[in-house]
Amino acid sequence: MSAKLAITGASGQLGRRAAELVLARHAPRDVILATRTPDALAALAARGAAVRYADFEDATSLGAAFAGAERLLLISATDLQRRIAPHRAATAAAK
Repeated sequence: MSAKLAITGASGQLGRRAAELVLARHAPRDVILATRTPDALAALAARGAAVRYADFEDATSLGAAFAGAERLLLISATDLQRRIAPHRAATAAAK
């Protein structure tokens, strides 16, 4: 992978699995893992992945979380009733 990839929701079931698959094939320095619970990803940080705090409900956290990423795997929030605005914020921050 030549482009840095950010994965949101990286401490959840789907996000962690995606992170593991990406890290199995690509250099950890090219992977940014965004999560509300960075401590939960200490083992992946120890492998060299960048672990950053990101919360879709806190738009101010997203720009720093995605900084340097060239691609984003946005894993949807689980609150089906309230996820449109947070997803828009994440998409805007990724741009």
